[in-house]
Amino acid sequence: MVDFRFLGREGLMIEYTDIVSLVGYNIINYLKSKRISNEKIMGMSDEDILLSYLNRSDFDISKWIKDTFDLECNVSDYIESEIAYAPNNLYAYKMFTQSNKEKIKNLMIYSDTYSKVIEKYVSAFNIPDLKYVHGDIIPILNERPNITFTTSNPISIQKCKEVKAPLMLTITDDFMYVSDIIESDIVDVLRKSNKIVMFTSISTNGI
Repeated sequence: MVDFRFLGREGLMIEYTDIVSLVGYNIINYLKSKRISNEKIMGMSDEDILLSYLNRSDFDISKWIKDTFDLECNVSDYIESEIAYAPNNLYAYKMFTQSNKEKIKNLMIYSDTYSKVIEKYVSAFNIPDLKYVHGDIIPILNERPNITFTTSNPISIQKCKEVKAPLMLTITDDFMYVSDIIESDIVDVLRKSNKIVMFTSISTNGI
């Protein structure tokens, strides 16, 4: 029998937004705690806010905040906010802890835009060898063949088509906005170009 356990074993990289931190959910919960004069926010329970966030049809968090709560909010302005980018999902911690136990040394948290706050939170994970990487995902993956990259970001998934290095791509499919990616031909395209595509859930690991 062929042993496939080597696939994706050279490292694990997890995208920060929506897998380590539910950024938009954090922002709205913070506004709710401040009792903002917004009936839509104040009228929703934390559970309803979370469900709305998971079920948004577009990855763009600013669009979800505008469409759901009629608030103008440029999420890029919050990149250095400790509240907005606070980790609140156990998935990444569990995956990194298990990977460390299995002697996988190249452990990374990724964001497309650099953030001192994210860098600080990465160090707070207190997991040996965990690093923070940022920037264009294509060269980052090309320089790290045979790693597992976990993301729900449709932009990152699309960019994986341009990655030449072998790759294990794990797509978290808890979010409604991922459905368009799943229904497109991108999974087949990726699988025909040295990528193995798998799916996982983050919500079962606790928020």
